[in-house]
Amino acid sequence: MKNIFSVIFKEFNQTNYSDQVTLLSKLLYIISMMARDTYEAETDKVNKPELLRRYNELLHRISTQQLYVAKSKLDRMPDDIFFEMFVEEVTYLGIADSVIRQLELLDVLNVRDAHH
Repeated sequence: MKNIFSVIFKEFNQTNYSDQVTLLSKLLYIISMMARDTYEAETDKVNKPELLRRYNELLHRISTQQLYVAKSKLDRMPDDIFFEMFVEEVTYLGIADSVIRQLELLDVLNVRDAHH
């Protein structure tokens, strides 16, 4: 799993700011969709409050990184530390494989063979 995220990290570092913002936007989209599993649809009921908080923190960190990249701020969290944190969180949440599948569906990467 870390190998696939290493590919994403490498590609992230080799691309321009606009493409980096796009990747971070896709991560925000994917993670926010997955966070919906923490609450009951069409109600105010939260079924998994601890996980919802973890998702919220992860979304906050991704959006902060996105904002700093968009503003070309170099005094942001170093990209390697950001991706290490990201991998730890999606692994903790049990969604790492799903994130990879969704990124593939969004044409962010083409590493299907790296799964094996």
